[in-house]
Amino acid sequence: MTFAGSTLRLFGVVPQSFSTDWALKPKVLAIVDDNATAIDARMPVGAIKLTKLHPTLSKIMAVKGELVRICAVSRLRLQERRRRQGA
Repeated sequence: MTFAGSTLRLFGVVPQSFSTDWALKPKVLAIVDDNATAIDARMPVGAIKLTKLHPTLSKIMAVKGELVRICAVSRLRLQERRRRQGA
């Protein structure tokens, strides 16, 4: 699995030590608790393994992937390909 682009949004916790850029930001949605914050992090390009615990804590899922940086032209081609596949 390859994750491309600089706007990949993942929900979860990203330790500062895993990131090249990391900032704690204020909430952006009105429906979220007033004490809520969001982590805005940039991960280094390269191999990555994403893991997720099942809510019951009885299962764990792990997916190997690669983060790649792409140029604007490649991003447009990727968006067009995804649009065609969805049609």
